[in-house]
Amino acid sequence: VLAVAQDPVKDNPALAALKQVAASSKAGDSKAQLVSALRKILDANPQSLPVRELTIRRYLEIGDQDSCQQATQLAAQGVQMFPTEIEPVQLEVQALMMSGRWNEALGYTKIWRDRAPADSLAADMAAAQADLMLHQPDDAASALAGHVATMKADPDKYADGLNIYCTALNQNGQQDKAAA
Repeated sequence: VLAVAQDPVKDNPALAALKQVAASSKAGDSKAQLVSALRKILDANPQSLPVRELTIRRYLEIGDQDSCQQATQLAAQGVQMFPTEIEPVQLEVQALMMSGRWNEALGYTKIWRDRAPADSLAADMAAAQADLMLHQPDDAASALAGHVATMKADPDKYADGLNIYCTALNQNGQQDKAAA
């Protein structure tokens, strides 16, 4: 929506994608039909980051293995095409995690962290989750150790991070520390 407001040109691919979402909703199209239409818009406009992000999100909404694979491919391309943007990396991590590709997701969390050093908590939470799935609770706890005070200060907001951290500590036999 922001891309359309910033550049409301007639041939704006973001506007075309939003119109497609509205038309698909009105027509009662399936998620697969919508993502197919969005993919055509993206293929015609591969440099459109808003269209890329929307298409990836719609693939992830479908959630099956093939759709996650498509999302992973598009997000990886986005990481390369937009080397300063955070969103393609976040979407790549999400798609890889949904696919159970934990080692790859962990690698992309490092890129995410590098692109957003002032706001690394979300990347570190994703890294810790991947570490847990890879049976590396020491690494998971280490990834979040520097954020514990922030997470405890707002436990409702950071419930997932606190849960990951405590799970890592419990798996390390540090139940006392987890309870604190």
